[in-house]
Amino acid sequence: MTIGKGAFGIRDAATAAASAAANNPHLNDAGKRVTKQAALRDSFVEIARNKAELRRIREQAHAELKALALPAIEKGDVVSEMREAEMRAIVRALPQEKRDRLSKLSPAMVAAIVRAAPEVSGVSRSVHEQLHSELIETAHSEKVATVRAELEGLKFAEHAVTETEKALTEAAEFAPGEERTFRTQIEAELAKPPQPTKPDPNDLDAIIAEHRRRHGIRAE
Repeated sequence: MTIGKGAFGIRDAATAAASAAANNPHLNDAGKRVTKQAALRDSFVEIARNKAELRRIREQAHAELKALALPAIEKGDVVSEMREAEMRAIVRALPQEKRDRLSKLSPAMVAAIVRAAPEVSGVSRSVHEQLHSELIETAHSEKVATVRAELEGLKFAEHAVTETEKALTEAAEFAPGEERTFRTQIEAELAKPPQPTKPDPNDLDAIIAEHRRRHGIRAE
């Protein structure tokens, strides 16, 4: 994933910059720390943005899985509804130990259990959720596989970002009390709205578009 590769690039460039500050013979130890932390500030901000973006991607992937729906019974299909009610009654009549470890059920019976609340079939919520996940995976196998592959791919990026943040923190060599203040400043930097990029002075179209944006002029 691009974020993961980018994180290692940030780590290498930032630690090199911190090393250059540490070798400045004109600074005392406190001055070297301040200089290193200033050199690392943008890298800390970028890694914090990466962490937020990875959280957003992971949450979105889980939301996509959660939003997957079961095949619906056609509205007004009384026969199917009665059949499913009968299946749930069969499950409800099983001994409790069997209801706690349901196995080898037909897809139709699993669907009947999942389409109603757990207590209607006499199963626990954990069993109900497990059956729901299995049925969703069967009904939307391609989508589930795609999302799971995306979640698996996130692991490398998350590892890279975590390792990079550790390297930056070590390179900053915070004295007691410095790190909290530094990270508070980083959070304040993240809270600022992104600054618009300046148009290329040789790009006339970009200059006109920026002028219109600033003055609220609609493009014709």
